[in-house]
Amino acid sequence: MWKMDETHLLTIESVHQIDDDLLVYPTLPADKYSLGDVHKVKIIKPDNQVVEFDVEFSVPLTRPPSWEYWLRIPETQKDEVPVGSQVWVYKALAEISRQTG
Repeated sequence: MWKMDETHLLTIESVHQIDDDLLVYPTLPADKYSLGDVHKVKIIKPDNQVVEFDVEFSVPLTRPPSWEYWLRIPETQKDEVPVGSQVWVYKALAEISRQTG
């Protein structure tokens, strides 16, 4: 159930295994969110099972810069986070939104 101090970030469209870590897509636009570093997130799987992970949000330095957050879940296997899962962060939208204008 949605709470004021939780924000739905994305619904997972694809996952990629990189060694012992999982990279989750889609990415998030860095001009709309202020995430960075490690956050505990709640993941609601398509079967409604709820799991928590510590994830890393990072903006990779590419040329040209992508200005998107990548979400990496350390020490996690692909079958633990299926496509269609929802990713929620334990912060209110106002805490992670970049205010423009």
